[in-house]
Amino acid sequence: MRSIVRRLASLLAVTALAAGVAAGAASAAPSNAPNATEVTLECGGAGTFDVVVNGNGEWTPGHLLAGNGVVVPLSFGEQTGTVRDAEGNVVDQFTEPAMTKGRARANGRRRVTCTFSATFEQEGDTVTVTGSVTGFLTGAPTG
Repeated sequence: MRSIVRRLASLLAVTALAAGVAAGAASAAPSNAPNATEVTLECGGAGTFDVVVNGNGEWTPGHLLAGNGVVVPLSFGEQTGTVRDAEGNVVDQFTEPAMTKGRARANGRRRVTCTFSATFEQEGDTVTVTGSVTGFLTGAPTG
């Protein structure tokens, strides 16, 4: 279950990396990398952002697919998930409590609060996770 939680945290793309993360170009967000996962973040008045998260860290940033921005996570709200086997049977359900990344701050950057629902494959099962994340946006989206 811990590997699912780590993968989930990577997905969320908007919770605290170090405050010094620089925005990378969209080309620095390889959607086809082995551990890459695309997630849509619904951020209310700030907009909707498609991001790619690459890696297995718990506080991995999400690279905007449209533009040169990065969403850096500061905290996650409660997250719920369902694990289904290859036949679609529910084999596990879980809830992860809210978590905050130490003393990370937006430091004047545009703060966003977003919801997400992400589905990915893990060890032959399909995992769907929903939750919320608060972070900050560096760089800028395009389009």
